[in-house]
Amino acid sequence: MVQLPHFESDSLTHEGEGTVTATEGEWVRAHPSYTKIRLIQVVGLFITLVGVFTALTVMFEMMRSSDVLPKTTWLSALTGAIAAVLVVWCIWWAALLPRRTRALGYSLRPNHLMARQGVLFRHVTSIPYGRIQYVDVDSGPLERAHHLVRLTIRTAGVTASKVTLYGIPTECGQQLRELLIRRADEIGRASCRERVYVLV
Repeated sequence: MVQLPHFESDSLTHEGEGTVTATEGEWVRAHPSYTKIRLIQVVGLFITLVGVFTALTVMFEMMRSSDVLPKTTWLSALTGAIAAVLVVWCIWWAALLPRRTRALGYSLRPNHLMARQGVLFRHVTSIPYGRIQYVDVDSGPLERAHHLVRLTIRTAGVTASKVTLYGIPTECGQQLRELLIRRADEIGRASCRERVYVLV
């Protein structure tokens, strides 16, 4: 049995628009500004879909006027139905954005990291510190504009996987990365000492 090291309580604090504090055992939500980022992304996707849909509609109408396609009513009805579905989907997605953002979060536990996401279907992942291999800090243009980053945690095991933490303030993200790497290294050293002891 590997004796896991005892970690002192760590606290990560970011001062700015709201305060994000990570205290061991507590859930930390994504920064409120991340809602704006996701809303901009949804609006951009909606505009793209509208542009593609409009171009296809114009193309179909030109083909119908040139008798390439039959002049039937079902095509117009299908076009209207698709447009209605797109509008309803975008409105529904935008309405759920605040709740979806609040559902994003992480929690530091003594021997593992907990990550959660989802509103209708809640998904909670437990990541033992000893399985953490890499912690990447990434940010896109919108995230940099709001001083936010996302952490991608890659784990080892039978099936290697990754978990992403969204909406983390830049300074807090760097501190969290260093903390996770330090805890992973300490557990790794403890496991090595245990194996050496067993061999001896």
